[in-house]
Amino acid sequence: SSGINAEWSLRPGMHLEDEGKFAEAETSFIKASRPKEAVLMYVHCQDWDSAQRIAEAHDPASVPDVLVGQARVAFESKEFGKAETFLLRAERPELAVKFYKDSAHWEDALRLTQEYLPHKLQLIQDEYESYLASTSG
Repeated sequence: SSGINAEWSLRPGMHLEDEGKFAEAETSFIKASRPKEAVLMYVHCQDWDSAQRIAEAHDPASVPDVLVGQARVAFESKEFGKAETFLLRAERPELAVKFYKDSAHWEDALRLTQEYLPHKLQLIQDEYESYLASTSG
């Protein structure tokens, strides 16, 4: 039907991606002026080198997305220092603070806030005091 044809013309690489033909899908996305689709495809399968390569060459605005993706995986693996580095390179210190708070790593959350988001330090200190109050009961 025409709906399927319209989808095909908008996203020529999707079929190749579904078949696991990532290099061919990448070429298709770039030819279709959709490099971000290729970046996201590689982020999804955690091929960070390819994601970074496409982002830097064809879609610089998505470089932070690659770094945030890597940070998320690093946090899940409890590689906090590595995750923090990715988020700082992505210029997303507030996300690192959130990850640290969610993991109850308050010292790191406070350290990063003081260094990169000093205007939010009182707020984070208040959240920390609330956290301490809730866990001491």
